[in-house]
This record gives sequence, structure tokens and C-alpha cells, in this order.
Amino acid sequence: MNTVVAIWCVLLLALSYAADAAKTGLVYHPDYLLHDPGKGHPERPARLEAIMAHLKARGLVDASLSIDPVPADEKWLRQVHSEKYLRHLAQSVNKAPIFLDADTGLSADSYRVAKLATGGVLTAIDLIMNGNIDNAFVAARPPGHHALPDRAMGFCLINHIAVAARYVQKRYRLKRVLIVDWDVHHGNGTQDIFYDDPTVFYFSIHQWPYYPGTGNAAETGAGDGAGTTLNVPLPAGAGDTEVIDAFRHKCVGLRGFRCASRRPVGRPGGHRIRLSRTHPNRFGDRRKLCPRSRRLLA
Repeated sequence: MNTVVAIWCVLLLALSYAADAAKTGLVYHPDYLLHDPGKGHPERPARLEAIMAHLKARGLVDASLSIDPVPADEKWLRQVHSEKYLRHLAQSVNKAPIFLDADTGLSADSYRVAKLATGGVLTAIDLIMNGNIDNAFVAARPPGHHALPDRAMGFCLINHIAVAARYVQKRYRLKRVLIVDWDVHHGNGTQDIFYDDPTVFYFSIHQWPYYPGTGNAAETGAGDGAGTTLNVPLPAGAGDTEVIDAFRHKCVGLRGFRCASRRPVGRPGGHRIRLSRTHPNRFGDRRKLCPRSRRLLA
């Protein structure tokens, strides 16, 4: 259901780095396919298989540095998730197949695979920060931006990008991190984790009103983090022009933050945000969004 636009968006982002292919890393592991939330579930292994097939067909897999992920140490997961919640995940897979909520299913391998997905992001960070690569794309699942500190939500178990932000701050002493979340759904989990944190700027482009109901423009942070959340809610049917405008006139103005991005997911047709699948170059050079920063797409 979401596969076509997801594939196009991944190609769009990967193609934006084609000129630097020798220094672009691609994180993938076949075990990412072992997370099985249930028959007919929209977040199914076939989505990632289709993405990788298209990347291979376009020569982008061969043009990138293949990166093998290692599972994330739980000490890094505890930077954003409660120990009680992580214990609940570890115990729940023993009862698999099981649903943690109406949308989020687990199989026996789900928690292990989720830690491997987070580990893929952290592995890419290490290579970027050590100068081995300039940028990286992490083709992993299950997704993460709906995951809250103490519960799963919206297909998401671990908030990978939130863990990554804390990891790069603590391991590499970066003071400020910019998270760019481009998805048909608002990343409520990521926003919640950093809502009062002045060191992490959360920027999101998404359809609104839509699931999960958060992400209106009035949500700008709280306490010390006031002003470090910027939501760009777009109406159903918005397309290239609106998305490009949001990137060029809102995201580009953010300075002093290291850049990390989530990959977009959507569905063609219907009433969702619609992007052109035939003219990815209309977005120009995405590298200009975060000048003088290292980039991670996950």
C-alpha cells in the first residue's frame, strides 16, 4: 500500500548523493526482514525488499559503501526509553505473535531486529564522525519515530533517530543536533522526547490533520526547549511545491545544528500528500539543506 511512494522517496534521497557515491554509506541487513508484524500488515518485509530491489536496479547499491550493522547496546536505548519499557519489549517477544497496541505487532525476532536497526544508525554515525564516509542512508525496519519513551506506537518499537541524537551528543560531544522528519505522519514520539530539550531541534513536514493527531504549527517546544520544535503541517493533496517550499524557506534557515533525517513514507492517490515520482531533481540539492554538516538518512 505504501510501497510505491516509499520506493520513490528512497531513490530520491539516494540519488541526491550520487555525486559522492564513493563516500556514501548504505546500511542494510537481511535480518531486517525478520520482523513480521502480521499477515497483511502495511509495515511488512516486502516494503524493504522492494526498496532494495530498486536501489540495486539503479546501481546505487554498488555505488555505495555497504555497511554491516551491529545491534545497539541497550545502554544507548536507555538514553530515550525507560528500562521498564525495554524489559516489556524483551518479554513480549516470548509471547509472539502479539500486538502491543492496535497497530504494532511483534514476532519472535522483533526486538532483536529493532536493536539491529538502531545499531545500523549508530554504526553509520561512527563512520561519518570518524571521516570514513560523508553521509549514509540506513535502509532498516521496523520504523521508529512514533515510539515514545515508555511505549510502542504506530508500528514503531524503538525511536532510532532519538537514540542516534543522544548517541552523537554523548559519544562525540556534539552540542546541538537537527532532526529533519519528512513523512506523511508526524513523528510524535521524537517530538515528545525532545520537546523541552534546547539541544535537539526537531523539524517535521507531514500531513495534518492526520495520524497520530499531533504536529500542528502551534507545537513549538516547551520550557528550555521552547522554539526548538518546528512543525510544517500540510493539507491533504499537497505536493511538490508545498514540500519544496517548506525545505527551502524553513529548514534552510536553521543554523548551528548537525543534520539527521528520517526517510519519508506515503501512499499514492487518495487524499495524502502527493509528490512527483518522475522529477526528483525538482528538489535540487538536498545537501544544501544542512550546509557544513554531516548527514544521516534513516
